[in-house]
Parts: sequence; C-alpha cells; structure tokens
Amino acid sequence: MVAPIVRRLSEQVLSSQDEEQRACYSLELAAYHARAGDFDAAEAIRQKVRASFGSGRSPAVSIRLMCLEGVLAFFQRLDPLARDRIYRANVLSTALQQRALVALTAAWLAHMDFNLNRFEDLRADLRSALDAISSDDLEAKCRVALVLADAFLYAHDFRCSRTYYQWSHSLAVRIGDRAAIAAMTYNSAAMKISALRVMEAMGQDVKQQLDFARIEVEGAVKFQYLAGLTSLPQLLESIQCSYSMLKGEFAEALTRLEDKLPGSRVDLSDSTMLPAQGDRIRCLAELRRTATMRNEILQLEDACVAIEQSDERLILCYNLARAYQACRLPEDALRCERRIESASIAHRAQLEALRETLSRYVEVPQVLL
Repeated sequence: MVAPIVRRLSEQVLSSQDEEQRACYSLELAAYHARAGDFDAAEAIRQKVRASFGSGRSPAVSIRLMCLEGVLAFFQRLDPLARDRIYRANVLSTALQQRALVALTAAWLAHMDFNLNRFEDLRADLRSALDAISSDDLEAKCRVALVLADAFLYAHDFRCSRTYYQWSHSLAVRIGDRAAIAAMTYNSAAMKISALRVMEAMGQDVKQQLDFARIEVEGAVKFQYLAGLTSLPQLLESIQCSYSMLKGEFAEALTRLEDKLPGSRVDLSDSTMLPAQGDRIRCLAELRRTATMRNEILQLEDACVAIEQSDERLILCYNLARAYQACRLPEDALRCERRIESASIAHRAQLEALRETLSRYVEVPQVLL
C-alpha cells in the first residue's frame, strides 16, 4: 500500500516544470524512502540528483542532498557520522537564511543529538528549529514533536511523552507519513523497554509493567508489518530480545542474539555491540551453557568504560553482575555491583541534565500547534 506522502511527492515530481523544484521534491521522496527502509530507491534518487546538481549551483538542492545523505546513513547503518552531514546542511541553511531548511535540518539535528545523548546540543537544536518553523511546516513540526515525545519518555515523564506522541501522530496522519507513525510505535516501545531495564538494574521490581510493555512491542511489530516498512527490523528484534531478558526467558533472548552476534567468543572491536554482548554472556551464564567463562565476563567488564551512554553502561554492568552470580563468583559479582552503583549515579545525573533541557517544553509550544 502506497503511503499518501509518496503519492503526493511522486505527483509533484512529475508535474513540476522547474528543474530545481523537481529535484527538491525528489529528495523529499528519497528521504521518505530512506526512513521507510527502501534504501535502494533512496540511493538511486540521490545519485540522479547529485549527477545534475553536484556542482552546488542550487543551494536548496545541495542542502537537501546533505540532509538526505545524513538520514540515509542513519537509517541504513545507524552511522554516528550521519550527524555531520545534517550539521553541515544546517550550517549552510543558516548562512543562506533558508528558514524552512533551517527548521528541517535543526529538527533532524535534534533527532540525532538525542540519540547520541548530546543533551546540551539538543537544547540548541530545539530552540533553533522552533524559532524557524512556519505555521504550515508540518514535516518539521512532526519531527520536533516526535523528538520531544522520545526525550520525555527517556526522562520517565510519561504524561508529557504521551501528549507529544499524540500530537506528532496527528501531524503524521495529516501528512500521510506512515514511516513517522512506525517510528512512533517503535520508539515508544523501545524507550519503555529501555526504561524498564534501567529500573531493573537499579533494583526496582518491574514485573507488573511487563504485560503493558508486551502490548507496546507487539503493536510496533504489527504496524511495521502492515505498513510494509523495512527500516527497523534489527531494532524491532533488539526490543523483542530486551523484553525476553526482562521476562527471564534467556533461551529465547539467546536465539534472537545469535544472528546479531555471530561467533562464540567475546568481540570487543565494536563498542556499539557491547550491550548485546552483555545480554549474550548473561544468557549463557543463566543457561549454564559455558563451564568456564570468567575471563569473557572480565573482558566485558573492563570494556564498560567504552560505552558512552549511561543507560547502556548501567544495563551492561547489571548483566555482568548477574552472570557472575550465575557462575557462582560472588566476589566478582560484588565488584560489579559497585560498578552498578557508579553507573546509576552517572545515569541519574544525565537524566537530570535532560530534564533541565525539557523543562521549558512541559507545555506544547504554540508554534507546534
């Protein structure tokens, strides 16, 4: 089923008589394809437009090209360098006083900086986007509202998060943007699962909240399937694995991890995979799959410092402490418990910094309405 936004942009590409405007519509369409997981279609459009406008003869097209390249890198590979392309597009938009593109690129910067836990930058991004958004710019409004919904949920402010999710959903429906709606269903489920894992690591009982979390996860998977979107399969698999970890279903979680982590040994070459390595090592310990694994757990414990995001570091420390316990290594478990305390303090400080940034958005800004 073709999304309404795809039909509209495709018609605009075909009907436009202006080469520059046609290229801009094409790049908007490509950005949607990237968010929906049709990376080949997005890349084909990118190459075609760059072949015609690679000289930089149109600032608007150049900015949208950079923005597309950032979005494509993020959704295709979760590439941290995606931010650099968006940042360059934002700088150029600001220098050329392209107000609509300032709003769009700042909104995407906010998206990137939130995901990178760059909360000071997030504060500036949100201010820049909201200052530039026009009343009819539904795309930028939707992106900013979605970022705020995610951020409030990460900060455990469920009331404000629900308000922004509802508003971003209404905007996405008006635009006909199914990829944005899919992102909302996924983000809501992922943030809640992550929050529950953090709460569990901090010693709180989360069992009563697991049924509601299951409904969220199932809803995200179902919408992704019904909408025919393919940009989030690995992420959906990740939250299903996290749900299994919370339930104590370690055999199920290990099955989901096997495709993500080929090989049987700890691999420290990619710090972004360390949280998944922690899940795997705990599953093996809980299932008594490995007789002697202390050295592997120690490797991961030593690598904790490489994880920048405080919530992921906290969850990893918790996994390792439970793995030590399962292996009957109480002294190692106690040392890891102290790491949990330290990681908990760091995470609480990070949440306070985020809440400070969000304090001015407890009420939905007028410009988003």
